[in-house]
Amino acid sequence: MANNDVEVTSNPPRAAPPYVGLSFDTWDEAKKYLDRYAEENLFVWSVDSSNSIENENKKLAGRGISQEDWYDPKLKHKNVKLVCVFGGKKRIGSGSGARPMQSTIKADCPVFVHLIASKKSLKVVKAPLKSESQSS
Repeated sequence: MANNDVEVTSNPPRAAPPYVGLSFDTWDEAKKYLDRYAEENLFVWSVDSSNSIENENKKLAGRGISQEDWYDPKLKHKNVKLVCVFGGKKRIGSGSGARPMQSTIKADCPVFVHLIASKKSLKVVKAPLKSESQSS
């Protein structure tokens, strides 16, 4: 290659925003997809709330439900809501004591995704995402 030649590399296509009905076979597959989407749109996911498959399967076992009707452990979460780290409102404490290091980066960013597990897959049930986080 000559000194003035420019090497052209092709970039892989951008990840589409998660949409209602999007399904994943494992939590790792979902996390990889969602992390790629977040990286491309310059934000970071944070778990807002979740319920584990492990705990759900313990409940099913306690009720005497057979293992063939349990959730697939590869799904990891029965119910998980991921939000932008800038999501939510700033928490204003009501205490009167000294509270050092109480800074926050919350900016009420509306980006979130909510996934719920069926027995064999994780499915997006809410995803009011824009093309990129408003906090970027």
